[in-house]
Amino acid sequence: MKNLLLLAFAVLILTGCQNDENPTVLTEIGEWKLEQLTPVRSTEVITAAELDFTETYHFRENGTFSKFSTRAEMELSGTYETVPVDPDDRFDPMLVRQLILTFDSDQYEAILDREEGSNRAYVDLYIYGVDNFEVLGLRNDNSLSNGGHRSHGDFLVYTRK
Repeated sequence: MKNLLLLAFAVLILTGCQNDENPTVLTEIGEWKLEQLTPVRSTEVITAAELDFTETYHFRENGTFSKFSTRAEMELSGTYETVPVDPDDRFDPMLVRQLILTFDSDQYEAILDREEGSNRAYVDLYIYGVDNFEVLGLRNDNSLSNGGHRSHGDFLVYTRK
């Protein structure tokens, strides 16, 4: 009985002292949904439940993505690349790396045609960036953010589905 107790105690100590050899790796792969929005020049946080639209991203291991927003009623796709962020150059201390999204050029042209050819103010309903590019930040709290670009300016935070 004494040996059994010693064995159980040893197992308990060993399992409690193990190092996690597979720590959680931050990755963009998977589906992400809009969780909250902070309007430009505001500190008010609006939760997804309070918004009148939904928005999701799906990132794949092969470097492709898709984006869907009920506000735009259009699914967009393209390719993306990841860029590490130097800790000294971060404007957001939680930022780990950036995702540079390049939207399919035919889809981008369709957006411009849909919005009267050159009315770029409405392009922000589809792409929160410049031309057919968008930049998202992967943060160390396992969220994605879009810090607001051009006239859109809203700060959007996405969490994994």
